[in-house]
Amino acid sequence: MKMYVVGIQKVDFVPKDSDTPVRGVKVHVVKDCNKSQPFVVGRVVDTIFVSSSNPLSEFDFKVDKYYDFIYDFDGHRGYLVDIKLSA
Repeated sequence: MKMYVVGIQKVDFVPKDSDTPVRGVKVHVVKDCNKSQPFVVGRVVDTIFVSSSNPLSEFDFKVDKYYDFIYDFDGHRGYLVDIKLSA
């Protein structure tokens, strides 16, 4: 899925309701609407969290660039498996 990166946010905190730290990167993007958003005109914003346990969290994102976010679906949930700079 092609998305335009508008912001990158490092995440590192311990939630109040858990002792397990949350670490990774939030990627703020703008993307085209999909078929499940028929009442939206234009584009939508979204945030993609990439956990530090995923090697893709070290990806060198640049703001104001388009990327292809490649997902694999197991029938219930999508998993980010690759990120490529879009031409």
